[in-house]
Amino acid sequence: MLSLINELIDSFENNDIQYCHWKSNQKLNKLVKGEIDLDFLVPRYRANEIEVVLNKLDFKRIISPPWSRFPGIQDWVALDRKTGSMVHLHLHYRLNTGRSFTKEIHINLEEHILKHSDYDEEFGVKTPEFCHQLLLFLLRCSVKKTYVDLIKSLVSGKFFAEEERNELEYILSGLQKVNDDPLEKIKSDEKIPDQLTTICKQLLEDNKSRGLFVKITSFQPQCDCAEMRMSKTSRIAKAWFRWFWDKFYGLLNRIGFNKLRGKILSNGGVVIALTGPDGSGKSTIAEQISTWLEWKIDCRKIYMGTGSGKTSPMIFLYEFLTDVKRFFFSTDSASQAENLNSSEKDSSNAGLMRTTIKNCFKYMVARAKLKKVEECERLRANGSVVITDRFPQSGVRNFYDGPKCNEPESYFYRKEHEIFCRIKALNPDIAVKLYVDLEEAIKRKPNDSKSLIARKINVTDDIKFQGSDVIKVDANKKLEEVRKEIKKYIWDNM
Repeated sequence: MLSLINELIDSFENNDIQYCHWKSNQKLNKLVKGEIDLDFLVPRYRANEIEVVLNKLDFKRIISPPWSRFPGIQDWVALDRKTGSMVHLHLHYRLNTGRSFTKEIHINLEEHILKHSDYDEEFGVKTPEFCHQLLLFLLRCSVKKTYVDLIKSLVSGKFFAEEERNELEYILSGLQKVNDDPLEKIKSDEKIPDQLTTICKQLLEDNKSRGLFVKITSFQPQCDCAEMRMSKTSRIAKAWFRWFWDKFYGLLNRIGFNKLRGKILSNGGVVIALTGPDGSGKSTIAEQISTWLEWKIDCRKIYMGTGSGKTSPMIFLYEFLTDVKRFFFSTDSASQAENLNSSEKDSSNAGLMRTTIKNCFKYMVARAKLKKVEECERLRANGSVVITDRFPQSGVRNFYDGPKCNEPESYFYRKEHEIFCRIKALNPDIAVKLYVDLEEAIKRKPNDSKSLIARKINVTDDIKFQGSDVIKVDANKKLEEVRKEIKKYIWDNM
């Protein structure tokens, strides 16, 4: 079991807070490893105390998009510091179930289920008694199954999906280990209607009967133990409305409009920049950190260089012509640097033209960086977490994502300076600076310029991000260790 989940359970018990994991208990082996979400039923009147417990364990509240929010359910996430895994906790103050976009049924058995829950022998997590697990399973199936599913099952003989079948087999095997008659316990509760008790009895006798499938599908959960939260017309309208917005926002994201597509942090978005010399592993770590966060939080990764993503047509044309020139007029790097210096000092018309074109290109690159930084700011304002691979800075010129125009009297120098002043006002919330030795960087990037990497290593400390929480990380260690350390820093400052 993950240490964080163990601490959570211990905290609930030490504070005498009732809880139980109320559904899909056949997956407890995955749950204790943090591979799937935790669905804990808890008493509503202890909500304030529960929130205090979660804050002490460094859980963070996340908010679902409008089309997937439901009353009585909260989402919390936390970092297990020993493994670097993220734990996602669903707090259920009400037992709401139903179709994906509506959850239209309220099962009014919260107190009864919490009172009759017990520890799982193998994993030590509290779960409802197996008779109540069977009851909840049937109520969930009766709501979700449609007459289309019934027709398919009458033809194929398979009414339950694979996951439902696994859960049912788990419940039935658990009932066989119990000495008491499960039907007697169900009958003893006045809220349970006789029709549901009959379905439970038939399910225990023959769970593959087609007559059973008809009874489950036709059962209307409108009784003392279950009530409809909305009318049928409202349910259909709400389901279609939420389905439309879910698909519409997904379409907007696919065609390039970065709209909300997942859960967001309740305290707002954050921009996290990873910087460092070549060979420090910033691109790899940025990809892995964004993948880790994307599991449960709306997270975007943005590359701040010019090598990928949206590029200005003029930048593309300039780089294309430069590649063509290098192909037909190839020279070694030393002569290229010499030609560059000589062209900058050349006062002839041709030299001035070359310098102007290069400064224009540098200005367009700076403008493209500003657009990406402004996109980060928009995403942060919407509540998203943004991971950037590199980030523009004005402390070091000519390389390392800094300004590159060197003629103070030129028009493009002034325009580039204005752009970097605007970028400086939009610095990231968290700046992770990766430090690496030259030998290790060369080992990782054998084809890159050794002198350029050495220059970047020497000036890394000179790069400042005013107003940002700067985190310095030794990137000489193994990737797994570096990634785990960065996760801890980000979680503590996020």
